[in-house]
Amino acid sequence: MKITDFSIPDGSKVDIVVRARNGHEMTAQCLESIVRNTPRELYRLILVDDGSDPALDETPDVLVRVEESQGDGSASNLGIALAQTRKGSPYILLLDAGTKIPLGDSTWLQRMIAELEEGGEDCAAVGALTHLGIPPQHILSALVTYEEEWEGGSSENLEVPWLRLSPVLFRKEALEECGPLDAQYEVKSYAGFDISVQLRDAGWQLRTARSVFVFLAAEPGLEQRSAADQQSFYMKWGMGKLFDMGFIAAQELRRVLPC
Repeated sequence: MKITDFSIPDGSKVDIVVRARNGHEMTAQCLESIVRNTPRELYRLILVDDGSDPALDETPDVLVRVEESQGDGSASNLGIALAQTRKGSPYILLLDAGTKIPLGDSTWLQRMIAELEEGGEDCAAVGALTHLGIPPQHILSALVTYEEEWEGGSSENLEVPWLRLSPVLFRKEALEECGPLDAQYEVKSYAGFDISVQLRDAGWQLRTARSVFVFLAAEPGLEQRSAADQQSFYMKWGMGKLFDMGFIAAQELRRVLPC
């Protein structure tokens, strides 16, 4: 199976941007799960290698290669910029190499598109559910293989305050208006929070694609890197603004502000 097919099918609607760094086996599994479960005429694949160590890794052929990693957001921006050069596709899907589509779910991407469109013209993005993440994209149990009844798991497509950066399907026009991603963050969660603030400030809405579930691999050292990103996020936007937008709970605000 050829898993690094960078051709652009006529009429394809989605540019799928996959960021990979080391872990070539995981990257291959991610790409294979996309190929096996997604109609080829629906998408174009953009694979960005984010500074993998050539001495330690055997990352598959890539479309974009970064010699030295500058973080999740920076690598994703390269893929987004390439996707935005193609005017015929209305959507950009951001995935990390730790993503895996459940075996047998051949309509996951079509459902993500449908849920984005059902959100209305002001809906900028929808995020898929995963067992490894944070609300509102988090669920407690993971599916080993796809089951049709999952599509009816929740029909509510409610507006949410933020989305994790992966996996998220964006309207291309929303990213063109509010992007690029802020590359100062080391982990995708805070890059996702940041673009969520930018999109909402511009009048866009965010929703979850509650009929779509994907696996995500755990990231080593995430807690330490997230702490640094949290401080950068708070300093950039201000505690009061983030409280008003639902990013900070009242008890957290009381903890950090002087009495």
